[in-house]
Amino acid sequence: MPLSLRPGNTETRGSLSPCPGVKPVRQYAPSKKEGNVFRSPATWVAVSALTVSSFVLPATTGAAADAPRAHQFQRLYSEIGSPNAANPRLGPSRRGGVRLVSPGTVADASKTRIPARAPSGARTPGTAALASVPVGIGPVRNGTFLSFNLADYLQLKVNTGSGNAMVRTTDMSLPGVGGNVTVGAVYNSLLHAADVPTGVVSPGWRTRLGQDVRLYKNSDDSVTFAGPDGVSGVFTPSGSGYTTPKEFKGDLVTQSGGGWKYTDHGSGRKHHFDSSGLPTKLEDRNGNVTDFGYTSGNISTITYKPKGETTGRQINVASYGDRITRYAQEKAGGGRRVAVYTYDAANRLQRIQEPAGEVMSFGYDGSGRLNSVSNGKGAVTELVYDGDHRVLSVTRVGSTDRQVTRLAYPSDTETQVADPNTDQSKPVEDVPHTTYTLNSNDRVTKTVDPAGKTRSKSYTPFSDVASYENANQGLTSNTFGANGGESPTRSASPTGATSSLTYGNSPTGQNPTAAYQPSAGSDTQGNASAYTYDGPGNLSSAKNALAAEAKLAYNGDGTVKESTDPGNGTNSTTYSYDDNHQLKSVTPPTGNSLGRKSLTYDGYGRLDTLTDGNGKKTSYTYDDNDRVLTIAYSDGTPEITYTYDRAGNVRTRTDATGTTTWTYTQRNLLGGRHSTSGGGEITWQYDATGNLVNQLNDAGTLHYVHSVRNLLTSMTDYAGGTWEFDHDDDGNRTDTYFNRTSATAWAMHTRNTFDDSGRITRVVTSRAGDDGKKISDVSYCYSERGSATSCDTGKSNDTGLRQWSKDNLTGTISDYTYDKGNRLTKATNVAGHTYEYRYDERGNRTSVTRDGTETQRLTFNSANQVTTGGETYDAAGNRTAGNGLEGTYNAARQTTRFTRGTSTIAYAYAGPGQAEMTTAKGLSVVYGRSASTSGGIVSYTNGSTTVWMIHDSGGTPLGYLWDGKPHAFGSDGLGSVTSIVSPAGTRAAAYTYGPYGETTADNGWQSAINLMRYTGGLHDPASGLLKLGDRFYDYGHGRFTQQDTVNAVGDPRTGNRYAYAGDNPINNLDPTGHYYEQFKIDVCYFACVGFGVATGDGGTRPIGTVGLGLDVGVGGSATANTGQVQQGVTVGGSCSAPGLTAASEISMTGEAGASAGVTTGTEYGCALEETFTM
Repeated sequence: MPLSLRPGNTETRGSLSPCPGVKPVRQYAPSKKEGNVFRSPATWVAVSALTVSSFVLPATTGAAADAPRAHQFQRLYSEIGSPNAANPRLGPSRRGGVRLVSPGTVADASKTRIPARAPSGARTPGTAALASVPVGIGPVRNGTFLSFNLADYLQLKVNTGSGNAMVRTTDMSLPGVGGNVTVGAVYNSLLHAADVPTGVVSPGWRTRLGQDVRLYKNSDDSVTFAGPDGVSGVFTPSGSGYTTPKEFKGDLVTQSGGGWKYTDHGSGRKHHFDSSGLPTKLEDRNGNVTDFGYTSGNISTITYKPKGETTGRQINVASYGDRITRYAQEKAGGGRRVAVYTYDAANRLQRIQEPAGEVMSFGYDGSGRLNSVSNGKGAVTELVYDGDHRVLSVTRVGSTDRQVTRLAYPSDTETQVADPNTDQSKPVEDVPHTTYTLNSNDRVTKTVDPAGKTRSKSYTPFSDVASYENANQGLTSNTFGANGGESPTRSASPTGATSSLTYGNSPTGQNPTAAYQPSAGSDTQGNASAYTYDGPGNLSSAKNALAAEAKLAYNGDGTVKESTDPGNGTNSTTYSYDDNHQLKSVTPPTGNSLGRKSLTYDGYGRLDTLTDGNGKKTSYTYDDNDRVLTIAYSDGTPEITYTYDRAGNVRTRTDATGTTTWTYTQRNLLGGRHSTSGGGEITWQYDATGNLVNQLNDAGTLHYVHSVRNLLTSMTDYAGGTWEFDHDDDGNRTDTYFNRTSATAWAMHTRNTFDDSGRITRVVTSRAGDDGKKISDVSYCYSERGSATSCDTGKSNDTGLRQWSKDNLTGTISDYTYDKGNRLTKATNVAGHTYEYRYDERGNRTSVTRDGTETQRLTFNSANQVTTGGETYDAAGNRTAGNGLEGTYNAARQTTRFTRGTSTIAYAYAGPGQAEMTTAKGLSVVYGRSASTSGGIVSYTNGSTTVWMIHDSGGTPLGYLWDGKPHAFGSDGLGSVTSIVSPAGTRAAAYTYGPYGETTADNGWQSAINLMRYTGGLHDPASGLLKLGDRFYDYGHGRFTQQDTVNAVGDPRTGNRYAYAGDNPINNLDPTGHYYEQFKIDVCYFACVGFGVATGDGGTRPIGTVGLGLDVGVGGSATANTGQVQQGVTVGGSCSAPGLTAASEISMTGEAGASAGVTTGTEYGCALEETFTM
């Protein structure tokens, strides 16, 4: 799928940032797909406001691209008949539709239209007949979507089950303690399929928050909830209460004095409605409230009030007649921003002008359905429907061509999708297409891709994924054995590794949803964790199997008051807040170098200044769409400025290195990059589907060819050499051939073998056209070995971690031992040596023993800083002296100089942070589509030698061009470069590494030329450190030289901000320098606090910085938007492990970042997606 191609940004392949230490399905393999479908991380439902609270960190760069965020969707509509604008008559329900009526209106559903809006005086519970409401609109849980990112404020999603087109806008947000308050409009095409009361925008459209998110009481005393973004369901009377529809997970009760209250089980959030069903307020578990005010029956104010406050930040809403015309926000201290809605002569929404001035335009067909959408830069997307209002085609109109995605519905239980590369003159069924088989709720139960490869799923009554079978017949099974089937209790991978959660909390008056919060969990090794909560339900402690406990204390509004790391006793980090309940200061524990951090905010609640512990201040300005315009530093570090195009893509960035300019296609794919600092012009060209076809630069052209599955099958490098690729049924790249001219003529062949869980189990690299000429051959086993020399793959033995590996060329076996915190404690026969490690409670590596002799012993202070051997740190947590290096840093947290003895190494960077290091002594580096990892490097010059990286179409480096000749990387199961092969098939270099990445052997005439080393990181020859994304890694100490910008304070495993890979380098990676990537099903629950600059995929915007999340699986996340810290919990198995979610974002492009070793360039952050999924 096309990357989220933002200069300096991460490559986002899903929406949410993961649980610290847990990354979405990165089994050392290409990203998993369902044919053309990428499995997405979960949608998170906020569990409560864990809040160190309301502050915002700006994103570094960003642009809208066809790499949409992943969402979970909940299918709520069964289509009824085939109504149209001319004949609204409804036929029999195929699957039992939900019915809805405007209060006080009696309707004959077969003939009568429901009024667009009932008079305000009539808004009382009526004894009305039921009007039909579509199911299958809006964000349906575990739906499958075609996703089109039209701008950073405008998205289109097509549900392949129901055929519904959903268009959503994001117009304005208020920062809040428990989550941002975001307003906008949402269109659902299936709203035309029934007599649904028109909202306050226009037919088919509703507001995303406020007046249109409401209840309707029906004539049989049932209550229909028309939820956010179109989610709907009927609550039927049961005794004194209601039976909740399976679409939701919560309770609806009547309130004394009239009205209703809906409490979401996952987040604890309460939705309050008056007696007419209109929303009056949203309240989080800590009592922070979003109030809705009305004037003459029209919504007029949306106000966020932190607990204890009578006023708060407010959005004013203006209406004309039955239509909203404006959202406006006054800026404290002066200023105003406005989103303006205008309508055509038929009273349909015609335009929305965003606060920063971008104008979206909308057109309609003869039936009143939305058939064209234009973003702010004039790029048009066209929609065509069938008579049942299901999408038949989506056309992206380019300047010279049209990219058409087509859908067909052969039956009620089948959808076919053909991508834009197919022959448009032929029907969908006659061209390569993906077929989706649907259940009665229009969830996808089977996917058959264009090559005939099949994946299958089954669901629980709540549409959570009960099982998932991949195309290699690997079956993941999930159990939802708590809370009536709502809560996940166990997940078993195809190879047998299992993790679990238990629920032992009892509801209280203060926390009525306590039973839905896990009290304990067990990971794939059987290591137990325990969780406790305070009165409202905020996580107060997390303890692992080593009894290491992270503790949190809260203020009354749910903001974090104190956090205490394991082993620190009562020596806590404390947090203070301003009058708006936004984070004002962070005071570290005593006994270390760290100083107090302070923050201020502008009149819209966006981060204005951040002063680090050294007293250095960083200041930010924004446009009215919350995109960062300038970043200025108090210490003289050159200011950074950004400009954007009208779709929210970063157009220019000016910094200390000069000006970098990016261009984009009509589909917001990165088209070109030019920097005044050098590197020449870089151009990217795509096919109709969005697969990368050519990358052009001063070295020449990389040309790519893809299959009907949109998997890379071959490429031609700069020198004209041919690379070829094969894949297994599930899309894992199994074979890579370098310089191949025939079946038996090639320079290098790498063969990867995967188990049913998609984990790599063997990597074999051969050379010179002969698979018998092996350069390396290593097998990996996830079961304990005992005395065996072959891997026992029985399901009862799978631990989820690599227990041993075997060099099949020498017969050498390396065993790996872990403690109950899954930290590596022993590794035998690694590069000829045996290593043993010890750690303290906070994950600091205190000693190293090699072959029985202790080679290192370190001590640490309360901030995890080394106190041995004269090591020192500044007040911002940067290492100023240690392991033979002295470091100097600026306000941007950039290492400006390392000194080793009398030698000084000066560094320069583009953009904020250190991800885009451009010079280091004699080394200069040029970046392309991403700078978040070393995989984004296009070229580097070391002295007089220039090396051009050779990437696959997903951006993973496969080798390089030097002196006009291509060379290929041989890699191990972590993606570390272990060999280099010349075009003639000779081994030009070889590397071996210790368990923590230290180089133990480095030989061959190309060994010094190549700088891609351990886990694909960039070796800095001057300092001897490894550049991993935003930080420098010191092999000698097995840790980073600076703190991570995000602190996972609520997880005892990941709270150490200097630690590398969670102290488990055998299984984990840290390519971005933020969090680590983990390859196993696991349980995670975390809180995080972040400082500095993080990246997002909706333009350069402030994003939230503290969050808390829980999950069974490999994905975890918590919400963060404009200035808050909070917590979240996944419900219903919403995570990104294969089979733990069926929610899919379909990209027409295939594998992403696959290589002989491991994918690179993943997203980072601790963001909590604020959703209203029930």
